[in-house]
Amino acid sequence: MPLRAVEVGSEWFWHSDSGSILSWHPGQAARIVGRAESVSHIFQFRGVPYVSDASNGRLLRLTGGSGEEVFAPGTTSLKDAITCALPWNDHQELVGSVGRGVQLFDGKTLAPFRTGGVLSSGATINDLCVTAGGLLAAAVENFGIICFDRNGHTVQTLDRTLDHRLAHVKRLLATPGGTIFGLVDQGLLEVE
Repeated sequence: MPLRAVEVGSEWFWHSDSGSILSWHPGQAARIVGRAESVSHIFQFRGVPYVSDASNGRLLRLTGGSGEEVFAPGTTSLKDAITCALPWNDHQELVGSVGRGVQLFDGKTLAPFRTGGVLSSGATINDLCVTAGGLLAAAVENFGIICFDRNGHTVQTLDRTLDHRLAHVKRLLATPGGTIFGLVDQGLLEVE
């Protein structure tokens, strides 16, 4: 029995932590589109849905009745698992990973977004969002929130030295006017 539902583009995907992934459109019957040992994130790039498997870093293109592997078998590890994604440009998606920081995905390969700093290190990126003025924010596990521009230059850092709860921000939501809300174990945080 699926426990979670996520809307990606015009499709709804239903899944549990592991097993079958179902796709559903209003007015149509649900259908199995893939399987994952541990669903990390489902996102859409160029109209095609993808699922990242947290157990082994595999990335599956959800086409037809089964998931098609994007990367050659055995070439990924847990560190490659995608945790979040944002549209970047016509040719790339900005993605966060379990252990490779922020990367760019072009439908076939992953490339580092930056070559230095926290965003490119072995950091786990829990979430990404676009903030006011076209800036971006990343929730970095065991670090905090980093606001950065499209070139990857850090604009502001709110780290765990300010408040220990910033070390485990799970989700980010930007609102008009520049306010960012974050989900933490103890509740919500608000950053302006």
